[in-house]
Amino acid sequence: RVRKVRGATGAGHSAQVESLREEMLDLLAPVTPATADTPFYSTVTCAAQDTATLDAGYWYRNARHTVEFERTVRALLADGHGVFVECSPHPLLADAVQQIAEDAEADAVTGASLRRDQGGMERFLRSLSELHVSGVPVDLAVPFAGHPVRRVDLPTYAFQRRRYWLESADPAPAAVDPVEAGFWELVENTDLAALTERFGAEDAALVGPALPVLATWRRRNREKSTVDGWRYRVSFRRLPDDPAPGLDGLWLAVLPAGLADGQWPPCVVGVLGAHGAKVRVVEIPADSDRARTARLLAEELGGEQPAGVLSLLGLAPGAHPDHPALSASLAMTLTLIQALGDLDVQAPLWCATRGAVSTGTADPLLDVGQAQLWGLGIVAALELPRRWGGLVDLPDTVDKHTLRRLAAVLAQHDEDQLAVRADGVYGRRLLRARPADTEPTAPWQPRGTVLVTGGTGGVGRHLARWLAGAGARHLVLTSRRGPDAP
Repeated sequence: RVRKVRGATGAGHSAQVESLREEMLDLLAPVTPATADTPFYSTVTCAAQDTATLDAGYWYRNARHTVEFERTVRALLADGHGVFVECSPHPLLADAVQQIAEDAEADAVTGASLRRDQGGMERFLRSLSELHVSGVPVDLAVPFAGHPVRRVDLPTYAFQRRRYWLESADPAPAAVDPVEAGFWELVENTDLAALTERFGAEDAALVGPALPVLATWRRRNREKSTVDGWRYRVSFRRLPDDPAPGLDGLWLAVLPAGLADGQWPPCVVGVLGAHGAKVRVVEIPADSDRARTARLLAEELGGEQPAGVLSLLGLAPGAHPDHPALSASLAMTLTLIQALGDLDVQAPLWCATRGAVSTGTADPLLDVGQAQLWGLGIVAALELPRRWGGLVDLPDTVDKHTLRRLAAVLAQHDEDQLAVRADGVYGRRLLRARPADTEPTAPWQPRGTVLVTGGTGGVGRHLARWLAGAGARHLVLTSRRGPDAP
C-alpha cells in the first residue's frame, strides 16, 4: 500500500531526511534513554540493542536509513521468538511477519490488538482469544479483573458418537495353529538353530537350504497382506426406488448444439417440466469459449437465478475442435462450470453422461471420453460444493421409468454420483478391495511422459524413481515450491 501521509513534507527513510538532521538532533537532545525491561530489537541494526543507546543520533539514523524489517524478524526467529503481536489501531505488519516466518520455515503465531473501526474491549478480547486458541498462554484474569466471571462449558462436539470412518466388514481372523505360527516365526528370523531344537535335526536339515527363500517369501507375503488391507475399490450399489418429488423454480437445460442423438434432449427437457420445473434451454456450440458461453447463458436467464442447471454437454461426441487431446464433453463442461461462476450462478449443476461408468459386469463402460468428465466432476464437487449438484449416468434407452428416476435424482440432496439404469438407480460406493481386485491382469507399463503432481515431496520422489525404473521416458515433477524444492 502506498499513499501520501497527510501533512508530510518529505519522504522518510530517504535523502530528504538529511535536511532535517540538525533540527532532529536539537529537538531530541534533551531525551535521556534508559535500559528497558523488555528486550528491544532494532530495525536499524537488525539485532537486540540496549535501549540506553537510543539517543538523538540513533533516532535520526532510524528516520534516514532503510527499515530492515525482514532481517530483524529473521533475527527474532533465530533467537527463538515464536509469537508476534502487533499492538496498533489496525494490523499492517502481521501478514508480513507470517510470510517471513513461513519462508524461514519457522513455526510462528501472529496476532493483533485492534482493528479499524473495532477499537473496543470486545475486539481486544477477541484478539486475545485468537492468540489463546493458537496455543499462546493468555492470562484472562487481567482483563476481567474486578468483574464477576462465570465459566460455561464449551458446546458439545457436533459429531460426537457418530462415526464417519468406513467400518471393517472383514470377518474375524480364523484361529491360527500355534505350532504353525511358531514355525513361520522362526523362518522369518532365519533361526536354523531354533528350528533344529524344536523340530529335530532331520526336518531342519530339509528346511535349512531353503530357509532364506522361505523367509523372503514369508515377509513379502505378510507385507502384501498388510497393504491389501489398505486398498479400496469403487462399486455401484442399487438404491431404494423412491418416488420422485417435485422440482421447483427455474431449471436451465444446457445442450450441445447440433447433437445427433435426438432421443435424450427432448425427453430430459420434458421430464423437468412434467415434474414442476420451469425449463429454459440453451444450446452451446462445441467451439464456444468461456466468454461466449457466459453470454449465451446470461441471455437465456435474463438476470434470474435458476433453481438448478442440468447439463447434457457430456453427450457431445468426439474431441474438442481446438484441443483434440480433450474430449468435447470434458472441455465443454469445464467451460460451462467457469461461465456459471462468472455469472455468479449459485444453483447446483448436474452433469449427465451416458455409458461413462459401469455398475457391474453386465453393464460395461462404453465411453472413455465421458468417463473423463466424471474425474472432473469429482474434483468440482470438492472445490465448488455450493455450486455442484452431481453426476448422473444415463442408460442407452429412454422410457418413462428411467425419466421418472432421473427426476428423482435431480430432486434429492443425499447422493451426487449416480447411475440410472433400466432396473433402478445405483449410487457410487467405496468398498474394501477383495484379494482378486488387487492383482492386475497385466503389469502396468508407463510410457511416454508421466506427470507427477507433488512430485518433489518424499512420496513423489519415490514414485518418480519407480516410474523411471519401470520405463517412463520423461518425467514432469510439479510441486507448490517449484524450483525451490530440495
